Amino acid sequence: MLKMKNKFSLISSVILATGTLLTSVLFLKSGSLFSAIFLEVELLKIEGLALSLVLILDVYSLSFLISVLLISSCVIMFSSSYMAAEKFFTRFHLLVLSFVTAMGLLIFSPNMLSVLLGWDGLGLTSYLLVVYFQSSKSYNAGMLTALSNRIGDVLILTSIASASFTLGWNFILHSHGNLGFSITLILILLAACTKSAQIPFSAWLPAAMAAPTPVSALVHSSTLVTAGIYLLFRFQPALSELNLACLVMIMGSATMFMAGISAMFEMDMKKIVALSTLSQLGVMMTTLGAGMPVTAFLHLLAHAFFKALLFISVGSMIHLSSDYQDLRKVGTAIHLCPLTLSLCVLANLSLCGLPFCSGFYSKDLCIELFVTNTFHSPLSLIFFLATLMTCAYTARFLFMVSFLGSRNTPLLWSNDKDLKILNAMLGLAPLALTGGGLLTWLLMPSPLITPLTSPEKNSTLLVVVSGLFLGILLVIRAKKYMSPNLVSLSSIMWALPLLSSRAWTSTPFMGGHSFRVILDFNWVPSFTTSFVTPLVSKSLIVNRLDTNILFLSLTAVPVLILLFLY
Repeated sequence: MLKMKNKFSLISSVILATGTLLTSVLFLKSGSLFSAIFLEVELLKIEGLALSLVLILDVYSLSFLISVLLISSCVIMFSSSYMAAEKFFTRFHLLVLSFVTAMGLLIFSPNMLSVLLGWDGLGLTSYLLVVYFQSSKSYNAGMLTALSNRIGDVLILTSIASASFTLGWNFILHSHGNLGFSITLILILLAACTKSAQIPFSAWLPAAMAAPTPVSALVHSSTLVTAGIYLLFRFQPALSELNLACLVMIMGSATMFMAGISAMFEMDMKKIVALSTLSQLGVMMTTLGAGMPVTAFLHLLAHAFFKALLFISVGSMIHLSSDYQDLRKVGTAIHLCPLTLSLCVLANLSLCGLPFCSGFYSKDLCIELFVTNTFHSPLSLIFFLATLMTCAYTARFLFMVSFLGSRNTPLLWSNDKDLKILNAMLGLAPLALTGGGLLTWLLMPSPLITPLTSPEKNSTLLVVVSGLFLGILLVIRAKKYMSPNLVSLSSIMWALPLLSSRAWTSTPFMGGHSFRVILDFNWVPSFTTSFVTPLVSKSLIVNRLDTNILFLSLTAVPVLILLFLY
């Protein structure tokens, strides 16, 4: 059985690696990097309505698919060891492959109908992956994930209905400025917010941590949560024309600020990484709203590399620490798994934007361009505070994992011996270190010049250093700064989980109960006794007359004749 699992895992990894190689060759052979190739195949035509499959091949779609396939192959390699003891191992791999297929369909689609297929496929497979561990917690998290994504599916369907009557389904060819396109764009913006977990749809992303860690590494890096950002990236020119950019910036800034506050006081390792994903999605959304789509796309790809490495390394540390996820019980990683911890540090430093790491080339550029465009805006202050909190919870996380000392088990010897997990991490480590620079060279052949004053230029470095010291201070003075009330207040994420579940369901349930009491116990019995019962009794009389009509007729005729004669 174990050999069959290893063989299936190897086949899956080979399929994804082959797809990566073929896409890379297509990327290099596609001619000019900044010219797009459209492939259209007419599948069906009914009464003048043509159904076509349209694919777009350009530098953005090809580079995104290469990233997805490369990360997926490393995640499959990681899961072959991490989930080797699982009973439904083959089903898990098939779900992951279908997940990647749906993402690929969405990446290459400029057609709203094929976008819907990929979009809905992501939602369905994400639900099946979240409920993989059959427990009440997984079912609740899966239901919240499915319902949140279902809202986005309905909005995409509505946008297709809006576009099909006036514009057609190929959104790349839409003409801007008319009412139909404005309605369609607003619906797509709301749908993207549900998939990318922007406020007020942020509750499902931390809840999805109930899924296995390999799923989290894939979902939070390059697939599900980035689908909304990628769709808005394709629509970004229209967002600016319709004056929706300010709304996008407000939602993105609020999301990264809320996620940063929650992560600073969180103790669950996987949830901290999930909240960091939420914060970086807010960075991408804010950058898109500020009119810098290529920079946002660059950060999307760079974030995919170091976030996949971060999830795999954190999952490996959890696996080696008797499956404990609490930071207070995992404190000997520097002795238990020094190589894994080193790669985790690399991913976290890239998350903070340390110079010459992958995240530096995209995140520093996002901050500088955002400061250039909106330096005196309140959103700039929120952006800097969110960056500071990112560095703070990253420093706190690394300090507690490395030096705090375990309160769970005695000190163990180094256990970095699983070659499959190490190969998965080492495959992503070079990209987490140099991927940002390579992507900058590919996506931005001419360097962007950002004229900044000395205070503006040094403000980013000052924020990063201040955040690192703040994170260490939170660990050293934890009893002073981390009161139970503050921790509980920050962990509820501005009450979004409550608003996403109980607040929407309790009112309809209570209303249904009230109607049941009124109808079943009050109004229906009184109506029956006062009105229906007399009608039934009268109907019985009529029924009796109708049944005996022949007898009454034969009796009444002689009586009438006798009365007439006498």
